[in-house]
Amino acid sequence: MRVCEDVDAILEQCALEHKDLGGAIDIIFKCLADHLKPEAMFVQTQNEDLKRTVFSHKLSEEMLKGKIQDLIDVTKATFFSSPPHEWYIIPIDMAGEIIGTFGMAFSKDRDQKQELVFDLMTAVLEEMDNYFYSIQDSRRKHLAILEIQQCLKTEILTAAVDKAVAALEGFVPIQDLLLLYIDEGECGDSSIQYLLYRDCQKLYDSLYNQSPELEKALKSGPRILEKDNKDLELFFPHDSSTEIILFDGIVSENPVGKMVIRPYDGIGFSMTSRELIQVFSGALQQRLIDFKREKNSLLRTFSKKVTEKMVGIPGHSTKYLSFREAEIGILFADFSCFSKLCDQVLKTSGRIERFIEGWKSGLILKLFGHEGAFDKMLGASFIGVFGPPFYQFSRYETATKLLTASREMIFFTETFLKCEENSDIRKVESFFDFGVTIALNLCKSNIGFIGSDQNLSVIGSGMENLVLLQNISKKGEILATSSVIEAFEIGKTSNLELKGPMTILSKYPQEEITYYKIVK
Repeated sequence: MRVCEDVDAILEQCALEHKDLGGAIDIIFKCLADHLKPEAMFVQTQNEDLKRTVFSHKLSEEMLKGKIQDLIDVTKATFFSSPPHEWYIIPIDMAGEIIGTFGMAFSKDRDQKQELVFDLMTAVLEEMDNYFYSIQDSRRKHLAILEIQQCLKTEILTAAVDKAVAALEGFVPIQDLLLLYIDEGECGDSSIQYLLYRDCQKLYDSLYNQSPELEKALKSGPRILEKDNKDLELFFPHDSSTEIILFDGIVSENPVGKMVIRPYDGIGFSMTSRELIQVFSGALQQRLIDFKREKNSLLRTFSKKVTEKMVGIPGHSTKYLSFREAEIGILFADFSCFSKLCDQVLKTSGRIERFIEGWKSGLILKLFGHEGAFDKMLGASFIGVFGPPFYQFSRYETATKLLTASREMIFFTETFLKCEENSDIRKVESFFDFGVTIALNLCKSNIGFIGSDQNLSVIGSGMENLVLLQNISKKGEILATSSVIEAFEIGKTSNLELKGPMTILSKYPQEEITYYKIVK
């Protein structure tokens, strides 16, 4: 029929011009008006926002107030007379689902057979079916994309992935989905974490519900993320329908993760499914990069144990990292006679850097071992604090951690100077001048993450007073302010051997600072 050919041509042109549903139906109405000369027409269906909408041609308010309003949702071909018109209404059926209705009104004076009119309307709808479907399918896909992206904004990574995978259910026929991702350690080491889903429900995860088989497969380490690596296939068989997606950094090509998706047996992924998988993987890649960046940032300051606990708490940045006044323990360690060591032994910038990095790494491990936080290095001076991020220690616990970490740092420094790499240091006459001096304080300070790089900062006289103590301390000595010693007394610790009290005058405000030397 010519009218159907014209409708088909109109829909092709509308698709090329990306016309919306309302614009396309208006053009079709004009075509039908030219060919069939109806008195009025309407199409009721969902628009691009999936909202029920009536598109009409010459449909007056008077007509809508009549019986047509009751019959706008018919489920089968319906004819009725409403003088001076005769109405023909048929449902718009798509794969057994009624998605709307199509109605036409003709004058009662026209002599026409009902069956022919219904057949003609059905033929017209068959031309429009694909267009209606593409509109609604595109909208559903768009809503699914928005939901996936919103889910992946959830602060806790594993919860974000759980929600996003659940959002894919009903759109993508996923039987199994495995996500592997890099989890950085506190000393530059890394491990592979995983989440395994079946039927969009989490089955295993590396943190709380491990899979023995998958744990074996992951023994190959980070190379399992490589494109051609086959270690996973024994546990997670691949075939031609399996999607494998690698996640790299946005700038670098260093892998941050890998995703393997397998559909149900006998079912492949349609283009719509592949598009949604692509959107999901793109958003997930950015989320993994953000996760890695945040973890790396926190691991510069906190131990892996503390970091993992913190990132698992919603709102952790505001709750734990914001700037505040708090009572904290401060440890200031300085390498004694470092300038002399550089002049006599280290000499080159590369050797100096290796020495400082090696010494700092050892001190950080001792600090993290007692739940301390790393503040910064100032030349050959190391600053650690006890309190953040959870601020849960008593004064006695803080003092105990300060002293225990200090003793371990002194022992580590002695061992570090005797290691094979530093054998040349032992040969110089001034070898016994080298070591570490430590000063401790327990005080109220302003502390938190500030600045463009969001690094931990401690501001207050408590830090300045420690610098004064450190300047008068000698190799192997631990000097502590009176507040630290008082905290031990609260804990009824009687095995400290002290020298003091002694005093030193602070610069601003000028006042005496009472301190002790902890002999053992």
